[in-house]
Amino acid sequence: MALHAEQAIAALRAGKQVLCEKPVALDLAQAEQMAAAARDYGRLLGIAYYRRLYPKLLRAKQLIADGAIGQPLLAEANYHGWLESPERAWLKDPALAGGGPLYDVGSHRIDACNFLFGKPRRATGMLSNALHELAVEDSATVLIEYAGGVHAVVDVRWNSHIQRDQFRVIGVDGEISLDMLNGPALRLLDSRGNLREEHLPAHANVHYPAVENFVAAVLDGAPLACPIDEAMWTDWVTQQVMHAQSTS
Repeated sequence: MALHAEQAIAALRAGKQVLCEKPVALDLAQAEQMAAAARDYGRLLGIAYYRRLYPKLLRAKQLIADGAIGQPLLAEANYHGWLESPERAWLKDPALAGGGPLYDVGSHRIDACNFLFGKPRRATGMLSNALHELAVEDSATVLIEYAGGVHAVVDVRWNSHIQRDQFRVIGVDGEISLDMLNGPALRLLDSRGNLREEHLPAHANVHYPAVENFVAAVLDGAPLACPIDEAMWTDWVTQQVMHAQSTS
């Protein structure tokens, strides 16, 4: 994370097309510098939010657009687990990782909400160390507002021995459940109580579709699944949460 901006900008300056790991950067200012470099040097800069290409998330976006749950009102996402393995100890260093689960696993869920509902209008949140004394948080709760009155709540933790990976969208006339987000199931419940389930597994290599999309964008001009100008809105949300925490 700490090297994303420096190395991406250097590669863009050298005339390279760049696919960068998520989240974009340590902060929004760095993300904006990366976006400016991509424009200035006329190169592609994609961000590897690979869940955008999960068949079930693409299907959920289609169902929402088709009115399957009526007007969307609320998205709820969580990812709970224990501390990361020792080989990923760098995630606990804010100078390298920016933050704890907010940056690591929270960024994926925030981006998924942005993918479904567009540019966020407002965001806030809270961080805490409920269990572990770390230089980064072990708990993060984010609240986001989108156009049309859609609210999203994202809760991510490193302090639960029970693994959770839940994601659902609630509308006036039904709801879509993607639990577990990394699993194959999509469940659609309508206002009459009818439940329909679809089996939509991700690629065996979850990163493959994002890489394939990036190659197609470079070679054939296909639209990027997650261009920098969209990905940086996750950094914007993260900045709002960090600001709320610092002023509380």
